[in-house]
Amino acid sequence: MEMKKRINLIFYKLKPKVDDKSEFKKSVQILNEAIKNLKNIKTYSIDTLNGPLGLSPTFETRGSLTFGTLIKTQINDIPPVHNPSNHDTKELPIPSGSGLGFSTSFVYDSETQIIMVESVQNGASVKQLLTFLNRNINDFGIESYLVIKPEQFDHFLNMTLIKKVKVKVARMEHGTLFNNTKKALSQLTQLADDTNLDSVEVTFTKTQRKASLNLSKFKTMVQSLLSFKETGEAEEIIVTGTYDDFGNLRTIDLIEEKLTDYFDIEKTRLQGAFALKRRYDKLETVYLGHQKSLKKVY
Repeated sequence: MEMKKRINLIFYKLKPKVDDKSEFKKSVQILNEAIKNLKNIKTYSIDTLNGPLGLSPTFETRGSLTFGTLIKTQINDIPPVHNPSNHDTKELPIPSGSGLGFSTSFVYDSETQIIMVESVQNGASVKQLLTFLNRNINDFGIESYLVIKPEQFDHFLNMTLIKKVKVKVARMEHGTLFNNTKKALSQLTQLADDTNLDSVEVTFTKTQRKASLNLSKFKTMVQSLLSFKETGEAEEIIVTGTYDDFGNLRTIDLIEEKLTDYFDIEKTRLQGAFALKRRYDKLETVYLGHQKSLKKVY
C-alpha cells in the first residue's frame, strides 16, 4: 500500500517597508526582481542552531511565479541509527561538514507579492527567507503578513461600519511588537508599558446605534497587527461590523481565518535527492487554484 505524507502550505503577503507612498510601486518592482534573481544572491547561507540554512540553486520561473527552496543542514545533534529489535545504536556515517538535509520549498507570485511556503518539520520559516532578501536589498526592509482567506479579508476591507474591535497581544522573547514605532500600534504598546503587563487584551466599541469606530484608524491598526500573527504576538484580532447592503452585524476572526492548503506526496524510506521539480509542480497546482481569488483582493 502506497504511503502518503501531507505537506501543509501557508500563504504570506510580502510588503516593502517604505514610508514614502510615492516610492512604493518602485519598491515592489525591486522586491519582485530580487526574488526572481535569488539564485544569484550574494549571501548563500545563514547560521542556525544546528547548522547552516542555504538556498538551493534549483530555481524555476513560470510566468509570474518563481519557485525556490531553502535547505537546512543539521550538522549537530544528529540522532543515532537504532535497531528496534535489539536496541543496538550506532552513529550515522556522515562525513565531516555534511549533515541531514531538510528542504522547504516555496512559490512567489510577482503579481500579488504573495508567497506560499511549505510548513515542514525541521524546515525553514518565511522569516528566514526574508533574512536572505533583507541582506541583499539595501533600499528597504521587507515585512510578511499571514494571508487571510480572500473572501473574509475582502469583507473586512469593505466594512462601512465597525462597531467593535477586540485584540489581544503578548510579549514574546524575541518579539518586536512592543518595540514597534508605528502610530497605529502605539496605543496598545503604551498601555502594556504603562501597566508592565506581558499581555494586553483590549476591546474598542462604539455603543451608539449607527455610530462607527474610525474606519481608517482601525483598519490600519488591524492590518498592522496582522504582521505579528506568525510570531504569536498577536493572539486575537476579532472585528465586528457591517459590509453588505443589509446592514447586519458580522464578526470576523482574523486569526482563525488564515489561508492554508496542502498537497500529498509519496513516503519513501530513504531519500537520495530532494526531487524539487516534482515539488514545484505540486506547488504550482495548489497555488493556481487560489490565484484568481487572491488577485481580486491582494
